[in-house]
Amino acid sequence: MLALLKIMIYLCLIIGIYQAVILGFPAWFKDLIIFLIATTEVISILENSSIMGFKWARKIIDKINSEVNNKLDK
Repeated sequence: MLALLKIMIYLCLIIGIYQAVILGFPAWFKDLIIFLIATTEVISILENSSIMGFKWARKIIDKINSEVNNKLDK
């Protein structure tokens, strides 16, 4: 049920962004929002996979976290 709610929220957000672009927002704004939604979902899938015991998912998450921390430290 919670997954269905999340999908509905994402769909409403995407529809709203398309409407905003029609009303004058720049097109890159739509692409940014869709990229952020996709990135959030990929990270969520990796985190859930690592909880289930997939070691490759934990390695990818650790690599992403180390890269983000390196960028933030600069």
